Amino acid sequence: MDRREFEFRFMYLLKAPIIVADPSWPIPEVLKESVIMERLLYQKEIFEERMATEWEAMIYLSNASSIAPLDSTYTDIYLKLVRKNVEKIIGKNEVPDFLQDVNPELTDYERRELEDLRRRIFARQEKEVEKMLKEEKAPENVKEEDVTQFYEGEEVAEEEMGR
Repeated sequence: MDRREFEFRFMYLLKAPIIVADPSWPIPEVLKESVIMERLLYQKEIFEERMATEWEAMIYLSNASSIAPLDSTYTDIYLKLVRKNVEKIIGKNEVPDFLQDVNPELTDYERRELEDLRRRIFARQEKEVEKMLKEEKAPENVKEEDVTQFYEGEEVAEEEMGR
C-alpha cells in the first residue's frame, strides 16, 4: 500500500463523515463512536468491497425515514439491521418485544439492495475524505541540517550525562 492509500484509509476510518439524508439531524455521540469502532473492526471488508458498514447504513435509513416513509424493502432491511445490532449490543436474549418477530437474515434481494446502499454511502464518504486530504496542509519538509542538529544535540546531552 502506498502512502496516499494509507493516508486515505487512515482518514476514512477515523474522520469520514457519517452520511445521512437530512444533515440537520444531530447524530448522537454514542452512534458516532460505534461507527468508528465498526469501521476499525471491518476495515478489510470496507476497503476490499468499497462499502460503508452496516451500522452506517442503519443510521442512514433511520435518518431517511424521518424525512419520508421507507418502502417495504428498506423497512425490512432497517428492522433486520436494528435487530442484528441490538443483539450485538445487549445479547440475543434481551431483544425488545417489538423486534422479537423480526428475522435478522436478509433475503438475497435485500442483501443486494443493502450492498448497493453501502456502496453509495462509501462513494460519498470517499469524495469527502479526498476533499479533506486536499485541504490539509502538507507538512513542511524537514531539512537535513535540522535532523543533524537534533542528533548532534542528543549526542551532546549524552556526553554531559556521562554516557
